[in-house]
Amino acid sequence: MSCSIIIIIFQPFAVESLGPINASGRVFLSKLGRKLADQSDDDREISFLFQRLSVFIQRYNAISLHYCFVKEEEE
Repeated sequence: MSCSIIIIIFQPFAVESLGPINASGRVFLSKLGRKLADQSDDDREISFLFQRLSVFIQRYNAISLHYCFVKEEEE
């Protein structure tokens, strides 16, 4: 049996709701998108990754706002 070495990279990055991604996070996501594009042979994968991230942030913000306005049931 052979063991393969698994390398895990922990890359924190900051994203503002209506603003930019920090520099190191943007570089990391661009490299990740490039690797996805290499695997799928589709250069649009980089854009798709950023679009998915944007949609995720919008959905999370909508859920957070929803729960701010939900009234607790009176006992």
